[in-house]
Amino acid sequence: VAQTFTLTTDADNIIGTTNNDIFNAGESGGAATWTVGDAINGGAGNDTLNVTQTNAVAGVPVGFTATSVESLNILSGGAITLNASTLADATAIKTTTSGAAQTITGAATQNLTIVSGLQAANNVGVNGGNNVSITATGVTTGTTTVGGTTAPAGDVVVAVTSSTAGTTGAIAVTGGKSVTVTSKAANAVNTTVIQSAVNVTGTAATTAVTVSQDATAAAAATVVGKTTGAVTINDASAASATAAGTIASVTLNSYGNSTVDSSALATV
Repeated sequence: VAQTFTLTTDADNIIGTTNNDIFNAGESGGAATWTVGDAINGGAGNDTLNVTQTNAVAGVPVGFTATSVESLNILSGGAITLNASTLADATAIKTTTSGAAQTITGAATQNLTIVSGLQAANNVGVNGGNNVSITATGVTTGTTTVGGTTAPAGDVVVAVTSSTAGTTGAIAVTGGKSVTVTSKAANAVNTTVIQSAVNVTGTAATTAVTVSQDATAAAAATVVGKTTGAVTINDASAASATAAGTIASVTLNSYGNSTVDSSALATV
């Protein structure tokens, strides 16, 4: 039978069963139990490591090894900085924060799911990974960046909801086979939010981009004011007069001053 294992503040060495085991790392006496020297072997099955802690997560603990652990979920009360690419057997990574920044790096074989609640002015940055999904709420000036240093290999889905009046932080995506960005405004009535500028830069693998924003509306006593942001979409070959483009399909739902540059466009 599958089992649930609980890590301690010591250096644990745990071997799972042949079924779908769960390994829980939390806190004991205020100290994290995901610690230096922990070793987990999940064995057969689809195994999961859950890390839950109040303090920030500053990376994989020194000397930590996880063999045959396919899923990693991290919930932190502080910022999360994680290079999950060192955990080669993990193919599904999910990180969750509230009111804190996230900087996540994954391998091309890892699907990355990032949840940022009450993001406010904090930034979220994701590099690498296969399929990348970001859901950010309560955003003010915090930015959302995908592929700033390493582009993801699969599809990218970004959903950002702004919470206060003013201009929200920019959204920038580099790479991804298909890119879908949704920007929504959730400010108070009689205030106006300027939805974030959206910049998508394709790689040789990018073929389709969709950007959706809330339509512009004038603020009033019973109306939430919204202004669409500018959208800039550039194919990887946009700077070349001769190289073939790859972005063939672009869809914009409500947009400010926008530019699309790809010699491969077939559907707009």
